[in-house]
Amino acid sequence: MVDRQDLVDVALGRIPASTVILGGTILDVCTRRLIPEVDVAVFGDRIALVGDASDVIGRDTMIIDAKGLYLVPGFIDSHYHIESSRLSPRRHAQITLPRGTTAIIEDSHEICNALGLKGINYFLEETQDLPQKVYISLSSATPPTPFEETAGYIGRKEAERMLRRSRIIGVGEVMDYARLFNRGERTWQVIMTGLEAGKIVEGHGAPSSPELDAMLCSGVSSTHFSGNIHQALDLLQRGTFLELKASTCKGAISGLIEADIDWQMVGLCVDDRPAELLLKLGHMDHEVREAIRAGLDPLIAYQLATINNARHWRIDGEVGMIAPGRYADVLFISDLERVKITKVMANGKIVAERGKLTVEIPMKPTPKYVKESLHLPKKLEPKDFELRVPSDREYVKAIVLRPDYYSSDLDQITEELEVQDGIVQRDLERGINKVAVVDRFGRSIGISFWKVG
Repeated sequence: MVDRQDLVDVALGRIPASTVILGGTILDVCTRRLIPEVDVAVFGDRIALVGDASDVIGRDTMIIDAKGLYLVPGFIDSHYHIESSRLSPRRHAQITLPRGTTAIIEDSHEICNALGLKGINYFLEETQDLPQKVYISLSSATPPTPFEETAGYIGRKEAERMLRRSRIIGVGEVMDYARLFNRGERTWQVIMTGLEAGKIVEGHGAPSSPELDAMLCSGVSSTHFSGNIHQALDLLQRGTFLELKASTCKGAISGLIEADIDWQMVGLCVDDRPAELLLKLGHMDHEVREAIRAGLDPLIAYQLATINNARHWRIDGEVGMIAPGRYADVLFISDLERVKITKVMANGKIVAERGKLTVEIPMKPTPKYVKESLHLPKKLEPKDFELRVPSDREYVKAIVLRPDYYSSDLDQITEELEVQDGIVQRDLERGINKVAVVDRFGRSIGISFWKVG
């Protein structure tokens, strides 16, 4: 960590910079302007000076020529679940850091329901020395409802302890409206502990009024969103910070553009993305591209992925802009509209070039308490996944689920399925297969049918 007094000395020309980026065009997200031919002086992991850096170049200063390139702050994902990628945080960083994501706010409810508070400890330990900064919002949903059993419990005592840790910067999405609107003890303990600690409390979804007003009265100040223009305006008019997943709500973005809103209360997020789509589409770079494709001014799109998210989470003293005193997280971009990233600097070091890591992010051994957290009900056999009916039946009518990747809703349709020897059969020709949910705590197996297409 850099001594800030040394940063002062660099800015005043008393000691040389570690690195100087020469002659780039800065995308100034503070004023929404492009400023050409600007130098950025870096000392250690932070920015010391933005302007003419000729007086701080020493014999050992590394020079990076940025002529012809745009310099953009590193992307910040305002609401994300690393677990949904099915990757460890370190493997996840290997994919997303070259795509420009230098900071993530990880909502921890998935890992907490699998591992309890040990899950947060695991994430903090895994990400301690990463060039990608991972901040954490404490799960408000462990357990998600009083009727569910998980590996942990987070109430007032647990929240007080965890919210004292430096990288736990808020309370994650409050999803249990029934408890929120009816004085549910555990839910309210976590919310109030977060507010008393001066932390941000995140919401979930877009309820209609008066429930929306009630949600905001609780202290919730934001929600991640993939809905329509009417919901978006309802949220913004009530002072909600709106985290848009641009790839799933381009219609809402177009409507907000037409409404000529002030975008300071809007950010971008990814929320969930499996590993195969991270590789195919990207991470925050994809969301910026999709926002621009929806018609958003590119300079505003970059604000939504940087300074707006940093201000919402109150970390704009650290990240979110190319400015003195902030971490030196800088993207070198050749084409703003297509988000063509040629280099990524994180903590003052070049960590990726043209989509490839240039530094090693070594994997750590997975702790035993993580690897041994999955407990199957028993040794599973094919017969455990059979759905049996009386043997004299030839066909049955079954409720079949039809999933939508971009929605939490499941269509339920009725299909006729063949029975053989008392066992209900799948029908691959119609795209109907079995799906099973095996309880990770060793209690049960739930089986249904799933139709794709």
